Amino acid sequence: MWNLKLYPYKVGSESATELANMLDIMRVKPDGNYVPKIGHKVINWGMGKIPNWSELATRRGVTMLNKPNAVNTASNKLLALQALKAAGVKIPEFTTDYYEAMRWLNAHAVVVERHELRGNSGEGIRIVTLDDPEMETRLQQAPLYTKFIPKTTEFRVHVFQGQVIDYIEKKKKLADQRPANFNKYISSINLGWVFQRTNILDLPEVRNLAIKAVAALGLDFGAVDIVYCDGIPYVLEVNTAPGLSGETLIKYANAFRRFMGVPVVADTAPISGAAIQQSRTAVGTSLPQTAGEIGAMNEIVTLRISRADAIRLRSLLSQAIG
Repeated sequence: MWNLKLYPYKVGSESATELANMLDIMRVKPDGNYVPKIGHKVINWGMGKIPNWSELATRRGVTMLNKPNAVNTASNKLLALQALKAAGVKIPEFTTDYYEAMRWLNAHAVVVERHELRGNSGEGIRIVTLDDPEMETRLQQAPLYTKFIPKTTEFRVHVFQGQVIDYIEKKKKLADQRPANFNKYISSINLGWVFQRTNILDLPEVRNLAIKAVAALGLDFGAVDIVYCDGIPYVLEVNTAPGLSGETLIKYANAFRRFMGVPVVADTAPISGAAIQQSRTAVGTSLPQTAGEIGAMNEIVTLRISRADAIRLRSLLSQAIG
């Protein structure tokens, strides 16, 4: 898909690299040598900066999925909450007023201080409550405060052009697998939480709210974090450069393939038999079929498989090891 380009917030972004490799497309920089051409389409992966080639891209009719201005709003916690509220999207209560947050605290609410408006993975978050001896009890000055919602469930819903393309649930790791910095309030992967796609609640109201949130921010796609409490879903934020691996990576790649009008790959397809057979032919030998053959085989065999199959294989191996 040479007409498709990827514009990442950081060239070294792991998710951007994986997606570019999966699609076999070039990544472009905001101030690099990329020259937009008629027929090109660009995936903006979390970049809020308008590139120096933007004007030429506009003149030549280049489509950019997720405009920089929309990404800039979505990636700023305060701007995003304000935009979501204006659009009627259900969100937690928020304020920039220290004294209002203090009133919440004195009324025994759990207050989430956000010291980084553009932070991710729990960066800049401080939990303050009078009712948990493990948490802070004194409120600090911060640019944003939100009321913690005592969720029963949390979801991440991936939306592309008005359609849900992936739906997963965030859950706590088992007690004996949690890191020392585990936090029951901040459901971040590096704080002891994991994504799960089996045996989860699939709620239409959660899907619909995710679609509404992405549209409210003027985005073409995004990963929406939603908490569910007392039968009501609330949007926490919309990620414009979510982490990608395994099935989620393939689902995103397929969404962009459909957008470009090219064939997709199976979301959960095993490594193709055709690729394995081609590999056998390429190395001039047959792969071992039995335990005895495996034990007797001493030489190194190189498998030549497609990039997509290689990524799926790596994901399967990492899951097996983990």
